[in-house]
Amino acid sequence: MSITDKLKNVDALRRFVKKCKIRYEYMLDADVFCKYYMEESDKREDYEYRMLMFVHNIEKGMCMPNPRPFGKEKVAKLMDMIKACEKEERYVNSSAYKMSISILYQWVLFYKEHGWNDELMKMVDAFLANYGTDMKGMDVGYKIVQKQELTVNGNTAFDEVIKTRRAVRTFSDKKLEPNVVKECVLLAQAAPTACNRQMIKIYQISNRENCDIITDTIYGASGFTRDTVNYFVLTYDVKSLDYYGERNQGYLNAGLVAMNLANALHSRGIGSCFIQWANTASEEREVKKHLGISETEHIAVVLGAGYYADEMYIAKSCRRDMEEIFTSR
Repeated sequence: MSITDKLKNVDALRRFVKKCKIRYEYMLDADVFCKYYMEESDKREDYEYRMLMFVHNIEKGMCMPNPRPFGKEKVAKLMDMIKACEKEERYVNSSAYKMSISILYQWVLFYKEHGWNDELMKMVDAFLANYGTDMKGMDVGYKIVQKQELTVNGNTAFDEVIKTRRAVRTFSDKKLEPNVVKECVLLAQAAPTACNRQMIKIYQISNRENCDIITDTIYGASGFTRDTVNYFVLTYDVKSLDYYGERNQGYLNAGLVAMNLANALHSRGIGSCFIQWANTASEEREVKKHLGISETEHIAVVLGAGYYADEMYIAKSCRRDMEEIFTSR
């Protein structure tokens, strides 16, 4: 037996080396994140993802139940980004560039419809005069949908379940039926997990005090009907992970289960909206303590959910061209 093999048999040493590798790989992840995250990309005038995010931010502003003038800072930045993109042909042909022009056009229309006549709106209107109608026609903005438009049933084809599900933040006051929720959880549980370790747990939060804690803590909860929203908190158990190569495994598995859950809820007439858990470690500790979640579990994603309201405002959430995301080699 070689010296290396003998050392591997020393449990304390092997665990120490394993922990060092885990920390090292996380550090490399952090290095890449710090090098390429959005603000750093902006320095290289690589705006595509920020533009897509701003487009959706403006769409969400249009979906608020009692809208007020909004989005001015993002609109101003979008105009600057559009100008920067026009320096390179590859950006001018991108969906992000076209969506950005279209959302500015929709933003101006939205302001005019609400009688919000300010200086920035006039500047954007003048800016858009440089572009033809063909550049303003991407399917962005918001729309009003009726409950029946999102209704599916047991005979609905899988394709239609996927295509008709939309992120919604307005729910009826009908309480979620326990037997229906359990049916959906069973369908969510059918999602694959690494080596069938089933490390994902689902917590339904219906108590108003607990819901308020999540609403007040999690980033991105604005727009939910506070009195009717339920939350499904999905966690993964760190105890299930084995080595540095699995450092992202929990989020992958939580995502698979969450998507099954969202589609299952939709198939039962229950709308939902994904909210990433982007909070600090201390905020997570406080929420987990209040909800009675073990410290070995990480919150991965949260779904705001409830039965569909009769009428809802939703973001159009235009998709990029398939050629931009798919490559066959």
